Amino acid sequence: RYVSCPLRPQQLVNFASICSAVLASLQGELSELQTLHVAARALCAKHLISCREMNNVRCLHFNFQPFDGADCMVLGQIIASGALANLEELWLNDNQIGDGGLAAFAEALGKGALAGLKELSLDYNQIADPG
Repeated sequence: RYVSCPLRPQQLVNFASICSAVLASLQGELSELQTLHVAARALCAKHLISCREMNNVRCLHFNFQPFDGADCMVLGQIIASGALANLEELWLNDNQIGDGGLAAFAEALGKGALAGLKELSLDYNQIADPG
């Protein structure tokens, strides 16, 4: 994949604008990235953090917030892109995360996207044994 940080899609836009042939070949990825960026911006706004701040953060504490399965799926996609490579601590306690939302998140973690993660806390969510 090319430059594909959902928190800063402008990099891909700038690169693609250099040549119309490059733009044509990247159109699918660019569209996917723009869709993810809209979701990432909404997630950041919901939790009062900017995409720029989130991109370099080492700790994310989304405890006691309206963080649900859809948010977890978006966070999983952001993590899978490598955008949160510096993240060491992630707390998602006391939210509405269920098994479905956890699946995309777990898939990203399973691929080693957060190699530096030292602490993950998911206490008091709606995660059953399969999750």
